[in-house]
Amino acid sequence: MGSYRMSILKGAISINAANLAAETGQEGFDVFNPSTHSLMVMRGLDEESHIKLSDSTEIQSLATLAPKFGRIWSGTPDNPPDRSFEFVKELYHGVLERPLSVLRIPPQWTSQIESCASNSNSTVIIGPPGSGKSTFATQLVNRTLTGFGKKEPPKSHVYFLDLDQLNPKYSAQGLVSLLKLSVPTLGPTFTHPVTVPGSGRTTIKAHAVPVNHTFFSQEYFLACVEDLCQSFRYRNATDPAPLVVDIAGSLFLEHRSLLVRLLGSIKPERVLCLYPYAAPSHGDPFDGELFQAASDNHSLYSELFFSFPTRDLPQKQGDLREMSAVSHFHLAPSSDSSHLSWENQTLEQKSPWQFCYEKTVIRKQCFIGFLLLGEWISPSVVGQLLNVSVVHIARTCDPDVQSKFETLPRTEDKMRLPYFPPNSSNYGEPLDPRTSHIVCTALVRGFHLKKKFVELLIPPSLEDVIKTLKPEETVIVAGCNENPGWAYMESTYAALNEAAKNGVKLEDAVREMELDPHVMSREDYERLGHLVTMRRMRFA
Repeated sequence: MGSYRMSILKGAISINAANLAAETGQEGFDVFNPSTHSLMVMRGLDEESHIKLSDSTEIQSLATLAPKFGRIWSGTPDNPPDRSFEFVKELYHGVLERPLSVLRIPPQWTSQIESCASNSNSTVIIGPPGSGKSTFATQLVNRTLTGFGKKEPPKSHVYFLDLDQLNPKYSAQGLVSLLKLSVPTLGPTFTHPVTVPGSGRTTIKAHAVPVNHTFFSQEYFLACVEDLCQSFRYRNATDPAPLVVDIAGSLFLEHRSLLVRLLGSIKPERVLCLYPYAAPSHGDPFDGELFQAASDNHSLYSELFFSFPTRDLPQKQGDLREMSAVSHFHLAPSSDSSHLSWENQTLEQKSPWQFCYEKTVIRKQCFIGFLLLGEWISPSVVGQLLNVSVVHIARTCDPDVQSKFETLPRTEDKMRLPYFPPNSSNYGEPLDPRTSHIVCTALVRGFHLKKKFVELLIPPSLEDVIKTLKPEETVIVAGCNENPGWAYMESTYAALNEAAKNGVKLEDAVREMELDPHVMSREDYERLGHLVTMRRMRFA
């Protein structure tokens, strides 16, 4: 349990369905095995296998900014203080004060993974939330990339179509994307929150989609998927590789007609439907609809039933998404692109990019305008909505959109922000997926009214792509992500952590420090009493 760099010196091992041998594993793999998830197990595949584990503490340092990264890696008193992992001997951890769980894969999963990795060029994985789709998809990719000895040679890469904008695996929230994966995945999403050049994971194309299903447009989502499928076919014609598709569980529950249409767009060889319970005596009528849709597209349809044991994990899905966001914005530049690293500087300590939103005497306008997806709001509050929000930077080659450069309406306040007006349905009109794509994700740190620029925080490892942007091709897209409440608390947590190092009690530190405007101690909050108004508070 923990985080470490693993090198295979002799023999071969299996971990998370990836078969790694000494011939290919001596350069090392980054493994992240926190107690937020069921622990991956290493198994030797030869009579004798030798591995070397090296400490890797970078991601653990984020606990000084976000406490959710603490008490999830290791904590045995016998461990050296700088040791980033420990050998788990029992499933109740006395120091962490909670039971641990081990990732146990049902035999029917193993047989399907072997079959798909050997015989399928395209596999779609569907099912309700909690069915294990994400785990299955990861293990299928890992097995395909690493093979199975002489029985099944490894593939050089796999295409991965991620259609879960709420919980994406390799990108920021609010995106559906097509990726090229060349290395196995040995950790949860917050340990690989974005694709970095040279890391063995590449984003081919991505589109922004709101995570709030109240504002979900089925036609726009389908257009995004069709464009990503077209990108896959174009790539696959010259650089063939298997395709694995992971579809959000929410579509299975809330948008079943769209799910059927998606199968028609993707046209996979196999459709696997996973259920988080034992096979029912009476089938779901929707199963017949899915089977018919698969048959119409000449796809092999299979159902897998498995009831996972219930367990109380220290973090819920919302916590894990927050951890992914923190990890994304604290990625550090690294000389070794195959090894991700993090820095525990607060957002206030980072140098932002300045995007000029209105031409001045010394600056040119840097982008077309702000596009707010979802239900339209009054232009007078656009600035408030954007401030300290997560946005996506898009590039478009649509002449109609480019013609709006320096001609969009502006908010009628001191900020004068350029914005795309709503459509006839009073919603933000998204960009055409065929002529646009997302370049990267950023955090709005603030606005400079006099100099007319917005400050954007972008991970250093992604900054090279920013230098290639042209103002008349660039749009800043908002309204696709959850509110980054964690961003308000970083400086406070960092100060409290520093005080704790100096032996100051938590209560005394909070009482003496000057809190940020959006942060209040619980003691002060309780003094407010009951106001005749609704207040939204986030307790940390």
